[in-house]
Amino acid sequence: MNKKILSTSIGAILAGTMSVAAMADTTLYGNVHISYDVVDVDDAGNRDNLNSNTSSIGVKGSEDLGNGLKAIFQAEFQFDPTEGSGLTGRDQWVGLGSGWGKLRVGTISTSYKSHGAMIDPIYRTSAQNRTWGFQSALHRGKGEDGEGRATNTIRYDSPSFFGGLGFIGTFTRQTDNGKDNKTDNPFSVGAHYKFGDSGLVFADYITNDQDGDNSAWKVGGKWMIGNFGLYGQYEKDDGLIANRSLDSNVAGVLSTTNIAQVLGLSRAERAFLNDEVDEAIANGDVDSLDTYFLGASYSMGNWMFYGAYGHGDNIKVDGVRDFDLDTEYDSYELVAHYRFSKRTDMYGGWVLVDYNNDVKFRDPDTGRVDEGSLETNVFTLGVRHKF
Repeated sequence: MNKKILSTSIGAILAGTMSVAAMADTTLYGNVHISYDVVDVDDAGNRDNLNSNTSSIGVKGSEDLGNGLKAIFQAEFQFDPTEGSGLTGRDQWVGLGSGWGKLRVGTISTSYKSHGAMIDPIYRTSAQNRTWGFQSALHRGKGEDGEGRATNTIRYDSPSFFGGLGFIGTFTRQTDNGKDNKTDNPFSVGAHYKFGDSGLVFADYITNDQDGDNSAWKVGGKWMIGNFGLYGQYEKDDGLIANRSLDSNVAGVLSTTNIAQVLGLSRAERAFLNDEVDEAIANGDVDSLDTYFLGASYSMGNWMFYGAYGHGDNIKVDGVRDFDLDTEYDSYELVAHYRFSKRTDMYGGWVLVDYNNDVKFRDPDTGRVDEGSLETNVFTLGVRHKF
């Protein structure tokens, strides 16, 4: 008798919960994503480790407010199952949507980052374009100074016009003085045209300086032809990419890609030594680091194969390209991806980041200064399940 009462009570609770969820149109979602990565930098060390690649959990939904208007929201958090660590924030916002588009406020991706994700077939994996220099540092990070995920931000997404034309704009209310000791209120604007499932083209502009002194723009797109896919992007820098890449918290040019973060290099540990770069950063004279990439994919059943080439120029200081700064690099990658189902997939890949010049670095234990190659080979094997 007690079991029957308990069973009936649980059923009633579940039914009530499902009814409320249906009324609120709320979805719980997420993914658990772990990869085994081996990173070998010629003369700066190597590391192999299990890593979480943006494993996350979130809730999103909407409520019909009548007359074509609805309330929308999302709260997404990242966690690390390899360390059992807690939650950190990702996109978290609330807004309104209707036939005139979507208006959202909170922490949200810029148009610059969103369009970059659209042309990366291995997005949110350990081999993704933004990690190894195929796309610039403006596609990652979180903050109020030109990062890919902008805090204290308003974002507007237009409806689709003329069969595929759309616009995205973000405005950030900067609450501190930023790296240039000014409150700049960064913004980004972008436009795209989608050709159904066949592809898209886009253009973006982003700045963290109202005077336009620290900005970047890009054009890119993708095109699907049967089982083949073509991808490309060109980024023209006017100071923002260079200054985001050569952040004082990481080891100089290493942060142009993700090498510093993966190896755990920092100025306090094994510092990248280049007097010209350090002086340029200190004086705020770094003003250009153009990047571009080209990629291609081929799908065969549940398999997808992807290869890409990327390039980052030597940075400019005061408008002059100084080849003594040793920042030019080429990136290459090959990835094989297998989809077991709509929710579960696996991939393996190889990435090479080849800096065109040797650099100097200091051993933190001995203090000895060495000069060597930062040619980096990355081998990765990952598995992901979505729910």
